[in-house]
Amino acid sequence: MRSLICFELKKIITRKSTWVSAVALYALLCVLMAANILQAVAYDNETGQRYSGLTAINYEKSIVKPHAGLLTTQLVSEEITGYQQEAFATVSPQEVVDLSSAAAYDLMEELLPAAECARLQSPYYGYLLSPWAQNGSGAFQTAARMQLDGTDPSTFYEALQAKTLRQLDAGLDPSSAAPLTNAEYDFWKQKVEALSTPFEYGYAGGWQDLLNCLSFLVFGMLAICIGLTPVFCGEYAARTDAVLLATRYGRTRLIAAKVAASLLFATAYYLLYAATIAGIILACYGTDGAHLPIQVLVSTSPYNITVSQAVWLGMGVSYVMTLGFTGLTLLLSSRLRSQVAVFAIDACLLLITGFVGTSAKGLLLKLFSLFPINGLSVGVLVKNFLSYSAGPLVLEPATAIALTWFVAAAASIAAAALIFRRHQVA
Repeated sequence: MRSLICFELKKIITRKSTWVSAVALYALLCVLMAANILQAVAYDNETGQRYSGLTAINYEKSIVKPHAGLLTTQLVSEEITGYQQEAFATVSPQEVVDLSSAAAYDLMEELLPAAECARLQSPYYGYLLSPWAQNGSGAFQTAARMQLDGTDPSTFYEALQAKTLRQLDAGLDPSSAAPLTNAEYDFWKQKVEALSTPFEYGYAGGWQDLLNCLSFLVFGMLAICIGLTPVFCGEYAARTDAVLLATRYGRTRLIAAKVAASLLFATAYYLLYAATIAGIILACYGTDGAHLPIQVLVSTSPYNITVSQAVWLGMGVSYVMTLGFTGLTLLLSSRLRSQVAVFAIDACLLLITGFVGTSAKGLLLKLFSLFPINGLSVGVLVKNFLSYSAGPLVLEPATAIALTWFVAAAASIAAAALIFRRHQVA
């Protein structure tokens, strides 16, 4: 059996279509990852200098790390109070609150010393003031409104929870993108109310970029589909099916070997792709902040996980998706005689669903979110209140996606084996 698996694996790897597509799409990934690093940009608000690439990454680290630590209510209150004292030492909050965001920061730069202005524009203060931000207002305007309203900054976690629940409440509106049922609403509300506080703040740029780049794994899935397209229909095209199916183990062990070799190829290439994405990003950004809560990146996330757990969750979901497309490709290959038709269907499901899904609503949104480009987005994985339910049973997107593609993989592989075993040679 082992020799049969090795033989089938060799057939997959040595096909010209396989290694050309695998090498080309891997090279594309390397180019995309290099561009991802080189296009990182940061601005020094004190000097006006623009940084790019690794210099930008190091600069971002330098302005976030001094504020790293546990955000206790006392610390948040002291920091916001200090911000207000500095920001409104020379200007009244009334003069700021009704300005546009750009006009407010222009006024800040005009009235405050460059160093102090740059410090107050730190993303740290933007994060602390985010629970009270309204209609895209910046930290300067939010602080002004809080001072005029007499808002207690020590209510940071209560305000953040209220903001999250307001977003959840919007999901009950029938006109929303994916209206929630009462069971789904209760499910998410319990998760929001069960979040562990206080949060720890810090730098997690590498994990944030890795989350944003998970969709690049789609190109790896595409290469796998190309490599596996001829597994069965290639035998039909070469007319070797008559010989293979007539042998002693042609309808049993040979089919099992083809399936096993396909799964091994898919797993190996997926691991290469995933390791390349994670390796390049974490080597450039560093692994800092792996233990930080996901709310450091998405403040209104309802998930009680760390940023690194969010990444590994996405990686796990994408691997199950890969297995699902492996099974689907084998099924199409066993049923169709045209390799072009098999690849076209795979390509449409991998790529076209991503473009269409961005404008979908309701059931279509939930359907397209099961596919890789949408399903591996930050919004679906850790941000939005998208859910899949059947009566009282409610599933998070990651669970629903993994379960769907696991079942699809098992059913498709079983069907492919059955179809090829029952194939009647003309």
